[in-house]
Amino acid sequence: MKITKTLNNLYYVARSRTNNLPVYTEYKRGNQISTIIRKIDGDSKSLKQDILADHPALDIKLKLPKNQLYITGDHSRTLRQWLESRQF
Repeated sequence: MKITKTLNNLYYVARSRTNNLPVYTEYKRGNQISTIIRKIDGDSKSLKQDILADHPALDIKLKLPKNQLYITGDHSRTLRQWLESRQF
């Protein structure tokens, strides 16, 4: 497991087997859209705070048993770009 130190916080977002970032868009009941970030190793609360520092308008929920972030709306493109800019 590789942990990246970013701004005194420890977390890492692992890539999938096909070397893609684990950022997915989920559609529920036809009109409820949410973006999910999976495969978070380490301190997921710090990742949430870092995302909110750059994108304060996002509604982010942390699912601790699964260690995943759920963001209301379709923000998969912007979050993939944000993660790539952080060299994940």
